[in-house]
Parts: sequence; C-alpha cells; structure tokens
Amino acid sequence: MFIVGAGPGIGASAARRFARGGYRVGLIARDRVRLAALVDELRAQGGDAAAVAADITQSSHLRAAIAELTQQLGEPDVLLFSALPDVSLIKPVLDTSAEDLAAASALTIGGAATAVDAVAPAMRRRAAGTLLFTTGSGALSPSA
Repeated sequence: MFIVGAGPGIGASAARRFARGGYRVGLIARDRVRLAALVDELRAQGGDAAAVAADITQSSHLRAAIAELTQQLGEPDVLLFSALPDVSLIKPVLDTSAEDLAAASALTIGGAATAVDAVAPAMRRRAAGTLLFTTGSGALSPSA
C-alpha cells in the first residue's frame, strides 16, 4: 500500500495502521527526515516500509517515486492520497488568488490524478485494488 502525502497527521497514522495490518507500506512526501523517521518507526514495530521524498506537484517526480516504491515493495493494492496544500494556501476565499488555486490544484487534483494514473494499470490487471482520498483535517475544521 502506498501513501502519497505521508505527513505527520493522517498519513502517518494510516501508515502505522496499515503496517500493523501486515501491509508493506510505501511513503511519499516532501520531508526526507520525517519520512526516514516514520520508516524507522514502522520497521522497529515489525513492519515493512520504504519511503521516497518527492514533490507531488511535479508529475515526473511523483511517477518516479511510485516506480521506485513499486520496485522495492511490489505493486500496491491500496493507494491513499492524503496530500494537504501548504497551510499558507488555506485562507478565506476573498483572500485567495488565482495563483493560490493553481498551486493547490497542482497538488490536490494534479497529484491525485498522477498517482491514480501510475497505479491503476496494475490494479486493473489484477482486477483488484483500493483508492482512498483525504485532505487531512479539512473536513473536521473547515475554514471559510
């Protein structure tokens, strides 16, 4: 199972849960140090995990990260896309520029589409797979 946007919140919690459930966990996020710490934690608890740092807004970077994790862990049967835009982009609508929306869209829409495009062929071939999407805590604490 791969987590795109394996940050300190939902991504890390999901990684721990899936690892406890016996899944091989592949992690993708920007922060190399945080990823390495999470991989170490999962392995210390008996899990099988690997991570690749990548800029999810760059399609070629995300595709390369997914390909690298696939080589290390095999094809994922679950993809969790849990990338959250930079907090500076989360603001009232009237304070949001077109550039802000483009940056958030590159991450949340472009990143999700790229990730699905990268894993879907194998899922279709196996006639099995699960795609999960979340945007962090936005649903619990929406901003207006």
